[in-house]
Amino acid sequence: MRKIGLLLAISLLCVNMALAQKKVTGVVIDNMGSAVPGVTVSEKGSVGSMTITDILGVYEITVSSDTAVLIFEFLGMKSVELPVEGRDVLPDVVMQESLTGLDEVVVIGYGSSKKSNISTSISNVSGMEQINSRPISSASDFIQGNVPGVTVIQQGGDPTSSPEVVIRGIGSINNESPLWVVDGVACDNPSLLNPNDIESISILKDAAAAAIYGAQASSGVIVVTTKNAKAGKQNVTFNLIYGVKSASNLPTPLNAKQQSEAYNIATDNSGVARLPAHDASKNPWGTTTRTNWVDEIFRSAKFLNANLSISGGNDKGNYFTSFGYKDIEGVLLGTNSKLYTARLKSAYNITDKITIGENFMLAHNNAVGANTSSSYSGVIMNAIWMPSAAPVYEADGSTFHGVAPIGSKFAGSYGDVYNPVALLLRPTTNAPQTSLNGNGYVTYKPIRGLTLKS
Repeated sequence: MRKIGLLLAISLLCVNMALAQKKVTGVVIDNMGSAVPGVTVSEKGSVGSMTITDILGVYEITVSSDTAVLIFEFLGMKSVELPVEGRDVLPDVVMQESLTGLDEVVVIGYGSSKKSNISTSISNVSGMEQINSRPISSASDFIQGNVPGVTVIQQGGDPTSSPEVVIRGIGSINNESPLWVVDGVACDNPSLLNPNDIESISILKDAAAAAIYGAQASSGVIVVTTKNAKAGKQNVTFNLIYGVKSASNLPTPLNAKQQSEAYNIATDNSGVARLPAHDASKNPWGTTTRTNWVDEIFRSAKFLNANLSISGGNDKGNYFTSFGYKDIEGVLLGTNSKLYTARLKSAYNITDKITIGENFMLAHNNAVGANTSSSYSGVIMNAIWMPSAAPVYEADGSTFHGVAPIGSKFAGSYGDVYNPVALLLRPTTNAPQTSLNGNGYVTYKPIRGLTLKS
């Protein structure tokens, strides 16, 4: 009898536990109204009760009682706790982005993932805030020296040219550049981006990037995510950076005597007679140093970088707006760049089912540059080849000096060389640009568990 009573007690206890358990369901979305798949849903204080949301953000979990509390966790987002309170269908759970976990998340083009779970070659730039505290002038400055396997080459001090970014070395004879993708939209001119707007940068290095972006990703992909609007009270941020920059490790040109000796060695080695222009007894003007042309074309350049951002939001929507101004003098004489940028990111909940949003960037750049790449007419090459005997200006200061004095019979002996200061101060490359980049969207949730996005 005692054994029978014990079995009945255990059976009744199991029945009570079974009756106490119940299934609950719901949907997890982000602050833009999009479904969040892969969210871990577990009962607080319970070891075995756990599930994850599907591709539509829908979950179903068995809880121990009507008073259970569910915990929602996802890498890069803030954890959320939601009491069941006897309900079978729970209200939508809205998960907010967590900045503290951002460095653990890598953007991979079609979403994000924990870096340790990725087998393809992806690098992300760490310490964005620390880097941005320095005088950053372009998005590529975040990458330079901070990502293994990626080389950033500045283009000779010309503020109108974008730095060259090379991933895994030069990929072909055409020297294609990496594809830049900003908030999911291809960007043709990353130099117009405001570095102060950038939240994170991920670099897709290997051929797997072609599975997402096609042949244009053959030289790699640089995925840029700009700062998002944050819910809460309005936040206004302003920063101003002013400084001076200069070129270092410059090439040293030969003086006038050394140039004449180099010409004479060249003619001796080729078996022809020396040119009279390089004989000090016949042309003493040509062996007297008057100008260091490399020093003449470079200068200490001023730069100014000012940024203003305004953000805020509530349960009805959020917004992030920024304005930037950069006034940069090039380290090459006469070059400069002025860049104006504006960005608007916002999302508004029209109803419980309809959300509209946009992400637009407007930029205008007015710059004066110079030719620094040509081996014939490039400014830096001509500073190397220009005779050190020649002054910058004629004696009266009215015109630029040539390779020899006016009327000299030796002018043809110095080759086809340009006065590099004249190349910089005469009308040069003026490249004004205006760019509008971005997208707008509408999301609609006709039924629970289904989200349509334009």
